[in-house]
This record gives sequence, structure tokens and C-alpha cells, in this order.
Amino acid sequence: MRKYMHFYGTVQGVGFRWMLRRFAQENHVTGWVRNDADGTVTAELQGTRQNIDRVVHELESFRNIQITKISAREIPEVRGETEMEVRYYW
Repeated sequence: MRKYMHFYGTVQGVGFRWMLRRFAQENHVTGWVRNDADGTVTAELQGTRQNIDRVVHELESFRNIQITKISAREIPEVRGETEMEVRYYW
């Protein structure tokens, strides 16, 4: 499955993208993550539902990150994707 996700709260300037990448790699989740101009973070995560949920749980448990809201919807999978990419633009 693949989810388009939007994270709100203290999610910029706290290592969020890099922690998401690390947790995704550890849980065999691919996709991308980027900061948005409004202070939020957008990501697409692809993997099993259990592995995506594990990544989100680990992010919510990380000491510097304070997620206040997550919006998510399922979107079509991307074939052949092999990594979690950190993007630098919005």
C-alpha cells in the first residue's frame, strides 16, 4: 500500500525528515518526505500497513518531534521504488 501523509506540529527543525527516512529504511518502507512552506511535512510512504504504522509510531515517540495531527489517504503504489528519499523543496 502507499499513503500520502501530511504531518502537523513541531515537525520542522527537529530532524523529522531524517528520522522518518531512518525509520522507513529499518521497516522496509519506501517513498519520499519533504518540508512544506507552511511549517508542515508531507510524505508518501509505501510498504505494508503494519510497517507504515510502525514508522509513524516511531516518529510519534521520538523526543524532539511533536505531531499534533496527521492527515492520510491511500494512493496508488509506485512500481520499482527502492528507497526513501528526502526532498529539499516545496
